[in-house]
Amino acid sequence: MKKLLLISAFFISTSMMFGQFMINYSGGLNNHPTNAVMMFLEVDSVVIDSIMTNPSTAGYSDSITVMNRPFMIRILFDDCHGTRIADWHSPSPNVMTYNVNFNRMDYCPVSPCNASFSKFQAIDPVTRLPIPNKVILVDGSTGTSPSTYSWNFGDGSAPLTGLNVTHTYATHGSYNICLTVSGTTAAGTVCTSTYCDTLTVDSTGNVRSAFTVTTGNSMVSLDEKKSISAVKLYPNPAQNFISLNLEADNATELIVTILDTKGAVIQSIEKNIFSGSNVFQLSTNELQEGLYLIQLRDGKSIVTKRFQVVK
Repeated sequence: MKKLLLISAFFISTSMMFGQFMINYSGGLNNHPTNAVMMFLEVDSVVIDSIMTNPSTAGYSDSITVMNRPFMIRILFDDCHGTRIADWHSPSPNVMTYNVNFNRMDYCPVSPCNASFSKFQAIDPVTRLPIPNKVILVDGSTGTSPSTYSWNFGDGSAPLTGLNVTHTYATHGSYNICLTVSGTTAAGTVCTSTYCDTLTVDSTGNVRSAFTVTTGNSMVSLDEKKSISAVKLYPNPAQNFISLNLEADNATELIVTILDTKGAVIQSIEKNIFSGSNVFQLSTNELQEGLYLIQLRDGKSIVTKRFQVVK
């Protein structure tokens, strides 16, 4: 039975918070196609590397240097159902080189949907230190994109519906949490799957008697409030231009950066946005055909989306 302990203090020396860090990652795919599959390395919610699998073995490996100590690393790829698959890894905080050996993942799973989630200590976005009594459950469901999420937190409370929910427990202890997802395949078949795991919060040290759990599909800290939300890109794939639609809490200056899949900056512009809904267009005529990342920053939030350019 897996457990997660919320600890009262966890100190990292400044030498481990700044400087260069090496990531060596490798893995493979089961049920792989004859053609190569593009794999993406994501560090702290930003794609920084990409690599093609070997068609004969569906294996992949690469090394890359990052400037800041990673908190969360994951491998991304799109399976045969067109669903984004992610394999999560939380590196040790006391090393400068991370050797990330991922399990072999299934490129074409037989079941159209599989519920899953991972448990992580919430991290302060500034100090990068754990936040006591706060836990993040990251959705890892695979297969057909779920249309409904239902969370049973195992303390007698009513289930909560939705991908992003928050639940506060009255006291520390061990709780059996279950996630049920359902979706509809392209053939019209309804798929339902349930995954359960035990969450344990210890009462030692400064841990208080109550703790809070938040769910979602990213590692954004509970205390990090996004000032940019509801970001939509269209058309995607794009030919001559791409439109951005977003909601902003306040009027501000937005920095829009386009990067390639290895994290190299292709273009960066500044846009003045208003409080509320904003819509604007960017030309893609100068971009070559391929995959790109678009990053939006306003000094409080960083939102990254992926888009494709076709000619």
